[in-house]
Amino acid sequence: MASRVWQSLKALVRISDIITVHVPHESATERMFNREVFAHVKPGAVFINTSRGELVNERALVDALKKGTLRGAACDVLADEFNPRFSIAKSALWRYARSHNNVILTPHIGGSTIDAWRMTELYVIDKTCALMQRNRQAT
Repeated sequence: MASRVWQSLKALVRISDIITVHVPHESATERMFNREVFAHVKPGAVFINTSRGELVNERALVDALKKGTLRGAACDVLADEFNPRFSIAKSALWRYARSHNNVILTPHIGGSTIDAWRMTELYVIDKTCALMQRNRQAT
């Protein structure tokens, strides 16, 4: 099955003008956009990742941008940004973006809206109340 998924991804990027990533980060999806996939990209396509940085091999993405395989990229995530030892200066994509105008990097703040914060607060309150109720019943 995994082989079919990779073949489908290659076929999809081969015909796509705009590639947007909306996939959870799991072991099966880590670095799913790699040299092999970027080698199949339709020339001149644009790549957008607002999902997770770990889904992309940044060096392969930068190479595709340098070669012109990809016309541009926009990301609000970087590979390994949640690693406590993360340093933006080590990001191949960030270094490339500093001197090229075909990359847009923005903060990943989609969840930082008033509604998102309110829903998060309510979720935490509900979970805390449920835990307290279970503890009360256990005593």
